[in-house]
Amino acid sequence: MENTETIGNLLRRERENRNLSLQDVQDATKITVHNLSALEEDRFDYFPNRVYTRAFLRDYANYLGLDSAGLLERYQQTCAANPIVAAPVRRKSRLRAVFGVALTIVILGAVAGAVYVYYTGYGIGVNAMKPAPRSTVAGDASGTATLPRVPVVPPPSTPTTPSPPVVPPKLVKPDVMTLQVAATHVVWVRVTADGKSQDLTMKPGEVRTWQAKKIIRIRAGKAGGVQLKWNGVTQPLLGPLGVPGNGEFLYEKSPVPPAPESNPPH
Repeated sequence: MENTETIGNLLRRERENRNLSLQDVQDATKITVHNLSALEEDRFDYFPNRVYTRAFLRDYANYLGLDSAGLLERYQQTCAANPIVAAPVRRKSRLRAVFGVALTIVILGAVAGAVYVYYTGYGIGVNAMKPAPRSTVAGDASGTATLPRVPVVPPPSTPTTPSPPVVPPKLVKPDVMTLQVAATHVVWVRVTADGKSQDLTMKPGEVRTWQAKKIIRIRAGKAGGVQLKWNGVTQPLLGPLGVPGNGEFLYEKSPVPPAPESNPPH
């Protein structure tokens, strides 16, 4: 019998079988809950383009242990059966364009007429716009004297003190280095910190932290099943998901942890 279960139903069923919530999947894959819900509801038109859809679908399927290549092929078939049809572009009506030009001409004519009536009907001409003669007072030899002009004294300038240069805080490397291991799949890991080894099996979403003063080594049964942060800096994957992977971190080469934000967003 042909499998009629949709892609979204398959994803949701597999997630519920693993007793995972959408928030658990978001924490492990960094795909938001809204995008995960759109995938499980087969709302592929929610995404801006098919590149995003394929990337999210592949990562979600790999996290659940499903055949991501098969799901991507089914998604491609769905896209072929439902091609995107561009919406028709409406052309501006010629009548509307003519009406707009006519309305502009009428408004300009009304403004010009108002200006003409104002300057001719109320006697406001060129002579009326000339400046008034200066006031004079009697008392000097010629019989008239102009009023003295009061000098304009600018206010005293206030000296400005230059601001001290902004010196960024100096980042200091801590006495120990920190390695954070976050599992995205069920994976076996062995971590050796300064000669002390620990073997354990981590579940998806589980996060562990180790510290050392000299060296940290890690071996993972699934190289692509863990995400590493060294002193808070994200590191590349140890390798593909299907093969073991090894990593080694030395204190001499450890990065300085990023400084905390002085004004965190509210």
